[in-house]
Amino acid sequence: MNWNTEQMWTQLSDQSRPWYEAENESYVYWNRGDGKWWIDGPSGAGIFIVKNDGWFPPKSGWIALDSDYEPLPEVTPISMESSSES
Repeated sequence: MNWNTEQMWTQLSDQSRPWYEAENESYVYWNRGDGKWWIDGPSGAGIFIVKNDGWFPPKSGWIALDSDYEPLPEVTPISMESSSES
C-alpha cells in the first residue's frame, strides 16, 4: 500500500492494545476507528475483520473481506516469551 506507515498506524491503532505480526509479515491489530480487529496481509491490505473490543483478538468469528480469503482463520496469539521457552 502506498501510505505513510507511521501516520496511518497512529490513526488506526489506539496505541495501547497489543498487535501481532506473523512470519510472513501479515499482522493483526485493533482498529480504533471501527472497533474491529483486523488481519492485514503483508501488503497492508485488509483480509479479515471481527467486531470485538476485547484487549486481545478473538480466536474465531472472523469475516473474510473477499471470498478468495476463505477458509476463515482461528487466531491464537503467542508471545515471544512462550515461544522462546519451547
